[in-house]
Amino acid sequence: MIRKAIASLMVALGRSSAPLDAHTLDLMCFDGGDFTWIIERKWLLDIGQAFLDLLDGKITCTVRFTEVMPGSIPYKSPAPDVDDPK
Repeated sequence: MIRKAIASLMVALGRSSAPLDAHTLDLMCFDGGDFTWIIERKWLLDIGQAFLDLLDGKITCTVRFTEVMPGSIPYKSPAPDVDDPK
């Protein structure tokens, strides 16, 4: 179910290249304040792909490792494991 939700969101985000404005994101009612800047869709697509890679076991580092920071550093999905039949 989580994979389907992420895939659906990624498809919806991919339908346009226009950034999401702060007011659109405020409609989601996150606690802790309002958004004050635009969010690039590519950042959210990077985060979605990284989450899928995490579920697939392709990301093995901890939160202390800052080389993998989807949404802020351009994310590159790890190379597929040639021994993995997926």
